[in-house]
Amino acid sequence: MDLRFPSGSAGLSSFLTDLGSHPSTAASGVLPATPERLEELLRALWQGWVEFLIVEEGDVFVQVAGEGAGPYQLQYQPPGGGAMLQAAGGVIDGLTMCDVLRKVVAGDPGWHAGVAWEPFPG
Repeated sequence: MDLRFPSGSAGLSSFLTDLGSHPSTAASGVLPATPERLEELLRALWQGWVEFLIVEEGDVFVQVAGEGAGPYQLQYQPPGGGAMLQAAGGVIDGLTMCDVLRKVVAGDPGWHAGVAWEPFPG
């Protein structure tokens, strides 16, 4: 499982390096997913240092975009190339976004519970 984020954000590489990531890995915008790295990236997202965050494993991913308390766009690509889904209405609040991504990285099979889903238009 990996974390993807926009590379090149000011200050982002230095605190990811502090988490034990090699600077070139952090600069690439891809890191192996750990709870500690997720927390740092959630902080970066909340503070507006990065615009989006993706948790992916193979062809499956959950992606969010937003800042601060929200709203956040939340989208999910299920396995096997099925139709992409989004949070109903297209957005969720920041606390719900953090909870969802923490559950995904922790491997909680019920990570999607509590969020109403609808087909992603497009």
